[in-house]
Amino acid sequence: MMNKEQEKIYEIKWYEGLIGVVVISILFVLLLYYFTFGNRKLSTSPEQWGQFGDYIGGVLNPIFACATFIALLYTIKLQLDTIKLQKDSIKLQVEELKATREELSRSAKAQEESEKLLAEQSKIFKQQQFETTFFSMLNQLNQLCSKILNKEVEAFDEYLGKYVKKEFVDYIIDDLMNKGMYHFEDDNDLIRYYEKGDINFPEFKYIQKRVDKDFIEFNQFSLYLYQVLKFVNSLSYGNENLDDEEKKYSNIVRASVDFRLLQLLAITAYREDTESYQPYIKILERYSFFEHMPLKLLANRNFNKLLIKCHRLYDPNIFGKSDYIKDIEKLIKRT
Repeated sequence: MMNKEQEKIYEIKWYEGLIGVVVISILFVLLLYYFTFGNRKLSTSPEQWGQFGDYIGGVLNPIFACATFIALLYTIKLQLDTIKLQKDSIKLQVEELKATREELSRSAKAQEESEKLLAEQSKIFKQQQFETTFFSMLNQLNQLCSKILNKEVEAFDEYLGKYVKKEFVDYIIDDLMNKGMYHFEDDNDLIRYYEKGDINFPEFKYIQKRVDKDFIEFNQFSLYLYQVLKFVNSLSYGNENLDDEEKKYSNIVRASVDFRLLQLLAITAYREDTESYQPYIKILERYSFFEHMPLKLLANRNFNKLLIKCHRLYDPNIFGKSDYIKDIEKLIKRT
């Protein structure tokens, strides 16, 4: 088969050949007429010129017509070839466009996957940054808790009749909260107080003043706990709903705090100046921070009026699904 260059040369030679055939035919007809009928002198007779014209026309017209027809056929062939080339060109363009679309689609998919990967890497990096800071703060909080729980004081033990060493937190709770006036006489007294007890808190004010004065370490713990919970709250990005990640870290913080410190926190966080303490209270409510806090004192295992009053002062969300609240409500249903 011929390539395009050979076809082009062939087309040029074909045109030249056709023109050459026509020119030779004209010369042949003229020479044939000249040598057969003519003489060396030009005729002045119109009749002879007419005969010559008829001869030329009669002989050359079929040749010109044939050449014209051949040229017409070749022109049609060229047009068909041009149309075929245009179709092939369009087909090639369509294929190129299809290939381009496929390439763009692959590029877009690769870009999307790259963006997803970068987003995932960014998320992991932010998570690592958050956890590094969070666990550092949690470690600091645990140190403050240990400092409080390891603090001791000599106190008189009425049962032993002598001074003994006690944990300061137990001493404070026993001294401020484990009094007869804060005990319930029976279940009916507990139910009555739970449902209709007063919501005044003069006892809270007295305990708060004592803790502020004599228990500086607890105040440090309380303030730092607020900072830790605010840091956990940064995961919400202003969203009111509590997601799983935020809940997980808040649960870790809550689990690291001794329940006795939670009891003191419940008493000391609800202040007369509630407006300035409201952000702290809101964040405790958000994380149901007192959900696992006993409403009973360790010393006597009985429900305590001050802790029950907390249930009336705070929003119920702060106690979450407290088993202690459930026990009281079950007791109410039975009576």
